[in-house]
Amino acid sequence: MDAGSVRTLRGCLEGIRPVRGLKDDFQEIGGLRYTLIFKTLRTTLLILLVIVRVGAVRAGYIEKWLDDEAIGE
Repeated sequence: MDAGSVRTLRGCLEGIRPVRGLKDDFQEIGGLRYTLIFKTLRTTLLILLVIVRVGAVRAGYIEKWLDDEAIGE
């Protein structure tokens, strides 16, 4: 990089400020902890919903199969 590019880059970077106010590191970690807990809970609920839906579909097939067996006898 030449000197002009470095000056331009520094000029662009000097105006960058954090979106939120500066916080204590422990507060930031606490916020991330709650975000992680929420995301984990959400993912767990989505997986359980998929399991229930697959179970319902399989139950429908089993019910149909049992009805076909009863009619066949």
